[in-house]
Amino acid sequence: MSKSGETARRAPGRDRGSKREWFIWGLGAMGVGLTASLLNILLFHSYPILVPEVGIVWVILMACALLFAIVLADVRFSIKVALGGFLALLLADWNMASIDWPFVAGVAGLLFTYRMGVDFFRLVTVAFAVIGMTSLLGLGQDAERIETVERELAPVEVAEEPPLLVHLILDEFEGVRGLDAMPGHEGEGEAMAASLMEHGFTVYDDAHTQYYHSVTSIPMFLNYGELGESFGNSDVGGVTGATRWFSDLRAAGYDIDVVQSSFVDLCEGNEVQSCRTYWRENLQGIREAEVSTGDRARLIFIHIGRQLVLALVYSGVIENIIDGNFLTGEISVHAPLKHRGEANTINSVHELERVADVVKDKGPGDAIVAHVLAPHFPYSHDEDCKTTPVTGWQTAWQSSSEETRAAAYVAQVRCVTGLIGRVADAADAASGGNYVMIVNGDHGSRLGREMARWGMDQGSEAQWLHAGSTLFAVKLQTPAPGRMKGPASLAELLEGTDAGQAQVPHEPEGVPPTLLEPPDPDGRTFAPIALDWQ
Repeated sequence: MSKSGETARRAPGRDRGSKREWFIWGLGAMGVGLTASLLNILLFHSYPILVPEVGIVWVILMACALLFAIVLADVRFSIKVALGGFLALLLADWNMASIDWPFVAGVAGLLFTYRMGVDFFRLVTVAFAVIGMTSLLGLGQDAERIETVERELAPVEVAEEPPLLVHLILDEFEGVRGLDAMPGHEGEGEAMAASLMEHGFTVYDDAHTQYYHSVTSIPMFLNYGELGESFGNSDVGGVTGATRWFSDLRAAGYDIDVVQSSFVDLCEGNEVQSCRTYWRENLQGIREAEVSTGDRARLIFIHIGRQLVLALVYSGVIENIIDGNFLTGEISVHAPLKHRGEANTINSVHELERVADVVKDKGPGDAIVAHVLAPHFPYSHDEDCKTTPVTGWQTAWQSSSEETRAAAYVAQVRCVTGLIGRVADAADAASGGNYVMIVNGDHGSRLGREMARWGMDQGSEAQWLHAGSTLFAVKLQTPAPGRMKGPASLAELLEGTDAGQAQVPHEPEGVPPTLLEPPDPDGRTFAPIALDWQ
């Protein structure tokens, strides 16, 4: 074979760049790319840049960039091409809200490195330097941590102004029945009920929901058992649409203020005078909580990891290997990073504390309906509502023992129970005792492995108990606080609570509950599971 023929078969980019140039521009591309990507995240969250935890994150990222450059400069050209593809995939994955396009970028990175050699890394360096500068100049996108919308509504004429009403929807708050069965914390439901009764609540021990996803459960009980105009899915959230509960509140003469997370929209389609939406994952919350600098850096890294398709796929594979799921066939579809969360509970506890302050300025004729994602995972607070070290945070499905997860969940339940008492005390002081308060969960903690998506016959009765048992308690001017026994769904209990007449729901009829979910997007249907709660 002639020398000219051999040259013709060489990759066009093979001879473009010395070892020194590969190192310099590899460091530049990865270092500038990661720096610009970090700036994008921080500025999107309106998070301060010149703080110690950001410095820690940046130094670690630059160490990774240095390692990347060292390897890039010292490997054969075929590996350089692969690293070029990896660089493009990583930076696109970090900065694009898409699953498909990062992989397209990765293929493009392979081709450009093959054709351009080190010039591709020069191009990436310049491109991300421009991106970083535009972000610093305020030309990038940012998100509001709090969004408040106020509306002018026509007054509703009623014969008598109704009492102040506070309705708290507390995500993943199990009922007495479920809490009493918590591994290692049997009887916890009794303690929770006793605490609420001290504030005048009637507690329904066997309240339950038939749906263990918020986007289904919440519109179902707000519509007294019907889905109504709701839509959404459990991964990205949903909208309840117009609901019968809000309609009944307006008819009773209430001016309604809503507090909600960014996960489920209660306001659209309903007559509410104000709607405050907090972004559940906004990182600013960790600046306001008692969190160490090291933990703040960890939480920023967790947030980065949760954005990356690569990280979620990788961590999901590792989780299934550790749990032996590939051997049993019970493969989890959720990755630990995805469900580790970061500022979700911190922001939610903060909003619940704020509700206690807002109630102080309310009175008869006002209604506050608040859905907050607490005691929803991550379980990041102790029973005194102090933020715990991040390394000890738990979720309902991770690989630690069930007792460990139950202990963390129970601590957070105690924290939230205490905040319910604070809200009740504020409502009592603001209204001179003329108030009604309703507190309910949307479903249980779902402690144990993730509820099966492929058939309701999977999962033990204990797991279904922790999915379906949920809190329902009402504080009325009459009757005296007490306990109600017997299974009753959230839908029938809320429908029985006539806000205008301050009427206590009827005593449950004792019909055993069933748990079910509606058809999933693929058209598969689930059969009801009857629970033996007699």
